[in-house]
Amino acid sequence: LGLLALALPAALAPLAVAAQDLQRQRAPVIIANRTIIELRGPVAGYSAEERARNSIERIEAALDADPKAEVSYGETEEGTRVRVGGRYAFIVSRIDIDPQTGETTQLVAREAVRRLEQAIAERREQRSPRYMATAAGLAAAATLLYGALVWLLYRVNRWAGLRVAVAAEDRARRLNLRG
Repeated sequence: LGLLALALPAALAPLAVAAQDLQRQRAPVIIANRTIIELRGPVAGYSAEERARNSIERIEAALDADPKAEVSYGETEEGTRVRVGGRYAFIVSRIDIDPQTGETTQLVAREAVRRLEQAIAERREQRSPRYMATAAGLAAAATLLYGALVWLLYRVNRWAGLRVAVAAEDRARRLNLRG
């Protein structure tokens, strides 16, 4: 019994490390500064980072081809597949969900689709001429404000330097008079 008590933790340690390793391998899919989904890995030999990077590239390519692309999802054997403009974007597999909290691949995909639709709308807005003009105006205003602050600091520094020099000269003259 004593030997079994010592051997059991040693035998279970690799399983615990493997479970922690799977839990740690996560990578977000980010479109228009918005996290769409956090993919986990490895799946079919792809790490979580590779899955996320490939998903971002596919989504960006689909949106570049058709900025008004529709987002959809559907069930497959592997999980729930998300499409952008009819093109495969990513798949929500069993490794991406937490079944203990009641998540299913379809629920997670539905939430990812909602976030992706919002990100696509924001991406569209960010690329509009009005948004670009507003951003350029704000950048110009910030640059002017920065220039004014630098000029003000220069003037304050110069004024303070003159005040210190006059005070030091006055103090030196008083010390000299007293001998």
